[in-house]
Amino acid sequence: MIMLTGLDGLAIAIDAARIVRIRRTLADESAAGNRGAQTRIDWETMSLVREPLDQVIALVRPALPSLAVVTAPDGTRVWFDALRVIGPVALAPKDMVGGARSTIELGGYTQRLFETAEQVRAIIRDAGGQPL
Repeated sequence: MIMLTGLDGLAIAIDAARIVRIRRTLADESAAGNRGAQTRIDWETMSLVREPLDQVIALVRPALPSLAVVTAPDGTRVWFDALRVIGPVALAPKDMVGGARSTIELGGYTQRLFETAEQVRAIIRDAGGQPL
């Protein structure tokens, strides 16, 4: 278990082995009632925490050796468990919007990626996963 800080200031225990995806929060996730949210963790549930992404990754990486990183079309890093991913799926030229060139499926979420499907296959394989 890793211990992080919830938005209410209380500790949250997260089982690193159940993490599917970690990324920085988006503007709508860190606004209003979620003030102070810096990192989103998708695992058994979705948790917003106060710790910055790099600090969360430093805690998760030793407990989740299959943790890998890709790039969202906007240039931000998205970390994921290579053992839980489905993909990659190459995008047709007409679907390459905003710099996206492939996608992966993570716990019911479709994550658009900057990397090509070939690059994502190598990233998943290098982290111990089984790419499509």
